[in-house]
Amino acid sequence: MRVHEFLQTGVIYVRGGGLGLFGREQFEWIHRRDIVTNNHLIALGGHAEQFRAAGKYLPTAKERGFPFSVEMAIPVCSAFALELYFKCLIAIAGKAIPQDHDLKKLFNKMSPEHKTKVRDNSEVYLDDLKVYLAEGHQKAGKPVPVVDFNFVLRASRGAFELARYFYETGLPAGKGWIADPIMEGARNTILELHPDWERARAQPLLTTRTQPIKPHR
Repeated sequence: MRVHEFLQTGVIYVRGGGLGLFGREQFEWIHRRDIVTNNHLIALGGHAEQFRAAGKYLPTAKERGFPFSVEMAIPVCSAFALELYFKCLIAIAGKAIPQDHDLKKLFNKMSPEHKTKVRDNSEVYLDDLKVYLAEGHQKAGKPVPVVDFNFVLRASRGAFELARYFYETGLPAGKGWIADPIMEGARNTILELHPDWERARAQPLLTTRTQPIKPHR
């Protein structure tokens, strides 16, 4: 491949998966409501699954003999997975997907029905987090916060960018990544709508125009 071809298309190499070429036109669907199809949504959800899996695998790195720290890679992967789950739900409702990493802003763009379902599906995962944060605040001699969905989303809304650039800015007080419960809640909401997507994996995005899916309201 010539250098100018690489610069025009971009290239991603996945070990065992071969070479994938992704031109700009292949990503335009994400901002155009009229060409969001099931294939596109499965690809988006499949990318989310990859980053969720990476976020869950990385905590075992030390016991697997990794010679370096991966602590900051975990929230980057997990926060990006949640971002993609939110964007998938936005697209399922028939809306254009915004170019934003702010999890709270993305959540607010979801349909009322999907927001309610994500809240409800996240609740079951909050108990362990409440115990963890209570113990941490008590040891630090600080008041224990009321940990609910809004608290978790607010604290984690900028985690993707904060964790990526931790080496430049550090983490502001009260900010970081604690939204694993919401990530699982968003994932389960998608699987309730499309249970057949559970084993979906990201594939090269389609460039041909096909019929749009019927939005879930």
